[in-house]
Formats: sequence, structure tokens, C-alpha cells
Amino acid sequence: VGTGKTVLMDMFFESAEVERKRRVHLHEFMLEVHQRIHRWKHAERDKLAAAAERREAQELQVRAAGEAAATAPFAAGASPQGGHVDPLNSFAASAAAVAARHAASDAPRRIRVAESDGITEVGKMLAQENTLLAFDEFVVTDVVDALILKHLFGVMFREGSVMVATSNTAPADLYKDGLNYPYFAPFIPLLGAHCKVFDMDSSNDYRLDSSEDAGSSTGRFLHPLDCPEQRAEFERLFRERCHGAPEEERELAVAFGRRLRVRRCSQDRVCRFTFDELCDDREPVMAAADFQALCGAFDTIMVEDVPALGLDNHNETRRFITLVDQMYDRGVALVALAAAPPLSLFDAGAAPAADDLLSLREMRLAARRMASRLVEMTR
Repeated sequence: VGTGKTVLMDMFFESAEVERKRRVHLHEFMLEVHQRIHRWKHAERDKLAAAAERREAQELQVRAAGEAAATAPFAAGASPQGGHVDPLNSFAASAAAVAARHAASDAPRRIRVAESDGITEVGKMLAQENTLLAFDEFVVTDVVDALILKHLFGVMFREGSVMVATSNTAPADLYKDGLNYPYFAPFIPLLGAHCKVFDMDSSNDYRLDSSEDAGSSTGRFLHPLDCPEQRAEFERLFRERCHGAPEEERELAVAFGRRLRVRRCSQDRVCRFTFDELCDDREPVMAAADFQALCGAFDTIMVEDVPALGLDNHNETRRFITLVDQMYDRGVALVALAAAPPLSLFDAGAAPAADDLLSLREMRLAARRMASRLVEMTR
């Protein structure tokens, strides 16, 4: 944490003379992957349904023609009224009949599209769009992501994409002991075959070294919660950043058609939330997609009533870490009113036990990164 990985990535990415290059957080990238797989499967299902209806219409037309020929042996091409039978009109009528029958039916069309086909196609599209992919904070905690990484990146590597990434976790320890780990394990040798590993292990956190007093309050990270002066300062900072603009309520578009309500914001791209509104377990529960939408819509996000974080409220802690990561990567300013200063905000508790859940062990590492970033973001 704080060893300079992001600085090196900055320099590398800016100097890489590659036309099709992209830098993105892995969370954001995988969210996009799942959305694209979802859209591809729906489009493919619609194509297969349309083809099935065309085949059914053709069969209906042939069957109707056979029945007519058996019961009324008129001259070839002639109708009972003596006119000529137009095969195009006949097919159109059959197709319309099939479509009407399916529209009137309540039973869903059982057309299956393989998930693996969607992963392959999306991997090919991503490889065509990106010769170089640069990932910040390559860490795997989501089982759904873990199950498709080997397939997805196998396609992308095969199609010519190059990956560069930073991580606080060595490749061999990614997703270690996670749910369905045997399905993820083949991804590790795939990484080894296509990536060189450079260990930047260091006892120095340069973000803290460059701060005169990393453990104390700063102008934008206020604490403790029960100090009236700090709460009054939080309110003053909100008014100052709104530049006199009135408060308003907005709705933001989020992934998969969801909407996110922002109850307090201004036209100056400033919004404010309580910690519970952003990170609580109560519905609607926020996730990376919601935080991505917030970071795209606002330059400053203010969060009040941030409690002490730790394993006792690990779900809320994980969401706050994700928010901080998204804000850090996108350069969004943070103003916080919290229970403690950044380096004391997270209580790691006892040393990780051998049977700890993977996500909790990963969270300890992520919390160190969060504290370091909070110092830099609110300096």
C-alpha cells in the first residue's frame, strides 16, 4: 500500500504509444462485462426467436398448402376463385399467424443462450476495442467474476490484448480459498503465461510520508462525530461548495435500467449523503455501479456520520471502501465527517485466521489502502 504502483501506472499509461488503450478499475470493467453479456444474450435470444418463428411460419405454409391440394385439386398455382396464389403473401399470412399466436400466449418462449457463448463474444469485442488494458487494483472477491475470468481473459489474450495491472495481492494469492476456487484456479497460470510479475513490496507508505500529520483532522476529513464545531464546519463546507445554488433532488441512471435517487445535491456538481444512505444493508442497497454513477455525475461527494469501520460491520465497510476506490480513481473530491481520523477509522481486529472468509481477509488489505487514500484525498 502506498508504494508507488499507481504513480508507475500513470507514467506507463501516459507514455504507451498505443492507439486503442484503456485504463479502468477492475470492478468497473467487470460490471461492464456482465452488462454486455446480458445485452448480447438478449439480442441473441431475440434473433433465435425470430428465426424459430420464420421456420414455424414456413412449416405452417407447407402444411396448409398440402391440405389444400388434398381437398381441392385445382390447377397448380390457381386459387379456388381462379386467381393465382402469391407465395410471398401466403408466407406473410402464415408468419403473421405465428406471431399472433405467440403474442396471445402467456407461455414464455423457451430459447436458451449459452452463457459461455456470451463470454466468448464479449471477449472478442473487448479485444477489438482495446489492444492495451490497464487495471488499477486487480483484486477478485466476487464469485461471479471469479467464475468467468479465465474464459474471458483467455479469449482476450488469444485475440491479442495486453494487460497491465496493479494489485496488493500476488497472482498466486488472488481469490485464495474463495467459493468455487477450483473454477478460478486455472486463471492463475493463464496470468503467468501472459504477464510478468514485479514485486514492489516496501515498508514505506509514501502517501503518509508526504503528509505532515496523516493521523489528524484535515480541512476535508472532520472528526469526531460528537463535536458540534466539526459538524458546523461540514455544513459550512457544503454551502461553500454549492456557491449559493439551491439544493435539489436528482435521479441518475444506473446499470441494468436501475435509477439512483440523490436527495441532496446542487447544480455545482456537489452532493451529500449520510453513511447509511450509501453503505447500509437496507434496500435499496448500493454497489459499485451506483458509486460509478455518482462519480460520473458529481465532482464532490460529501459523506457524514461515517462510523468506526471493521469486521463487525464488514458489509458496510466493504461498500465504503468501494466508494473511496471509485472516487480516488476518478479524481472526485471527498469531504467526510467521521468517527475517527483516516488511520484510526478501521479496526482490523485479530490477525486473520486460517478459516477466515476470503472477503474478510481481502478487506483487511483493502482497508489499509482506503486509509492511505483517504489521507491523500483529504490532505
